[in-house]
Amino acid sequence: MDIKELDKLELDSKIKHLVYSLNRYGIKTRSSCEGHLNYFLRKPFPHIWLHIIGEKEREEEHQFHTEFIRFISENKIHTFTKYTDPNDIKKQQELKVLHKKWTDKHDQNLASNTLKLKPLFELIKKYNQKCLSYKLCVYEDELVCMNCHEQYCFSQEEQEKNLILMQEELENFANFIDGILAQNCCVQSS
Repeated sequence: MDIKELDKLELDSKIKHLVYSLNRYGIKTRSSCEGHLNYFLRKPFPHIWLHIIGEKEREEEHQFHTEFIRFISENKIHTFTKYTDPNDIKKQQELKVLHKKWTDKHDQNLASNTLKLKPLFELIKKYNQKCLSYKLCVYEDELVCMNCHEQYCFSQEEQEKNLILMQEELENFANFIDGILAQNCCVQSS
């Protein structure tokens, strides 16, 4: 996302710096959240969704997945159940074709994502060597603190404490990226 476009958005204050840093570094984002403790509306940990596959690819994968789920729902057929009725066997074969279309598209998108995310993976690897509390990771198309999903297991008090630590860690990561950008700027101007 262009920096001017980012300026028009209302980003959560505790994730805004990292969103800007990632985009300045060339890693495009599409959505973010600083983390909130209301279970029903948001996630109790900060996260950034990365813009790594185009909308067309995302829509195709979603469409294949929807077809697959709809077929299961309408036909009450599953991929791994052993059927004896010839009609069920035929439907199961159709389902397997739908499943393959969906998983092939997912795998294709994932492979594309991996290539596009290489600069981010390298940044995370360098950063995690210096990391103080929460290591960072990418889960499919989401940048998060490692083990963040465990937040759901903690008490409200522990979640609040962990959320603050994760937000601080992401702020440190933004500063780390800014430092690299500043070094690159100084090297180019020399």
